[in-house]
Amino acid sequence: MKASISSRLVAGGFALVLLGAVIASTVSASVGASTTATVQRIFGQDAIETSIAVSRAEFSQSASARSVILARSDYFADALAGGPLAAANDGPLLITPGAAKSQTLDPRVRSEIQRVLPHGRTVFVLGGPLALASGIDDALHNLGYVVVRVQGANQFATAVAIAGQLGNPSVVFEATGLDFADALSAVPAAIQARGAILLTKGSAQAPETAAFLAAHPPTSRYAIGGPLAAAGADPLATAVYGQDLFETSAAVASRFFPDAETFGAATGLTFPDALSGGVFMGTPGRIGALLIVNAAAPLPSSIVTYLIGLTNGSNGYLFGGPLAVNDNVVTALDNPTLPPPSPPPTPGPQPTNPQGLVNQINAQRAANGRAPLATDGGLTNVAGGWAAHLAGIGVLQHQDLYTFLGSWNTVGETLEVGPCSQSDQAIVAAWMNSPPHRDILMSPAFSAVGVAAVCGADGREWVVADFGG
Repeated sequence: MKASISSRLVAGGFALVLLGAVIASTVSASVGASTTATVQRIFGQDAIETSIAVSRAEFSQSASARSVILARSDYFADALAGGPLAAANDGPLLITPGAAKSQTLDPRVRSEIQRVLPHGRTVFVLGGPLALASGIDDALHNLGYVVVRVQGANQFATAVAIAGQLGNPSVVFEATGLDFADALSAVPAAIQARGAILLTKGSAQAPETAAFLAAHPPTSRYAIGGPLAAAGADPLATAVYGQDLFETSAAVASRFFPDAETFGAATGLTFPDALSGGVFMGTPGRIGALLIVNAAAPLPSSIVTYLIGLTNGSNGYLFGGPLAVNDNVVTALDNPTLPPPSPPPTPGPQPTNPQGLVNQINAQRAANGRAPLATDGGLTNVAGGWAAHLAGIGVLQHQDLYTFLGSWNTVGETLEVGPCSQSDQAIVAAWMNSPPHRDILMSPAFSAVGVAAVCGADGREWVVADFGG
């Protein structure tokens, strides 16, 4: 079986596709909802339209919101921290492209703001001008709105500024600001607890968050994510987590919504749908957990176990369209059942050892006078999620690297697909023999890497290496 490889680099806000093809499609600007039994799907044609669809579901009457919270669509941190601010100010959370992608307010978002928010009300714009362009403020002023910029020097400081806008709550939720997987379920829990969401630097505490905790000691603090994430950054916090993003989602649901009559669900491969839906699930009349699900059935067993424990006939919402989450997930959410015990697995091809790949990459870097790369938990989670996605769709394509650019100045990605049980030497040799891939592996701009390999049902192995610096 012949192997195929691809690479992509994002630096300074610009994307360069080094090898492979880019496929784009245009869609009509419509949003909608469909219902199967007790589970209602709320979605649009893309992430921005899904946030608009959630706004329309939450505020169906024109001019019925007291505010709007506006965050960038290409990175998660500001929207995550802004969820409780949206609920506290009785407004929807809307997203628009970040400054690296656009200097203007998306016209669809502008129309929704004009529909939902009376003139003279406040639009809270999250993040500085590098997050959302300053021209957006002028556009909103010209529409007759009061604009309040809530910003800090970085995403950690912006989260602290949002907490200040909330009145420095005595309940704090902490989640890593380097990767969105753990944080997706935190929004409705923080809203219900009337808390703020602050960010850590993975398993290290962010100085901005540490300063806030010292100045405003909370009565309750929760770390969403395990020892390699927020729990490692704050050992004094109550840790709520599982072994993966699904188990973490179920753990948050079980702790904060054990007897809910409503639940929400969204994909864990990207963040916008879950964050828009999280605000929806934290508001009166539908308070419940936001569960993370796969793009296609079956549901993770931890999610099934939580759903089975809810009141029979609970209402559910699925955020995102069929391209994000398959219709068979709607059926599974409506009728959650645990599968019968599986027979002992038949030994089969095993995926390449990711640590072996890291070792091979570092051996090549050492031979070329480059410093070794550290293994980063956030990048490893991103790589693992994308490798599983590629194995599911059977197509070699890059993810949107802007979604995990975050605090990295430069990110890059290399991909490979070939037979399962390839040697790590063969994979790295193939990358080194391709100039675009070699440039990424050898780049002095990178200091960390996350690698994952997944064997698909067709016997092919999908390898993803994500780099940050």
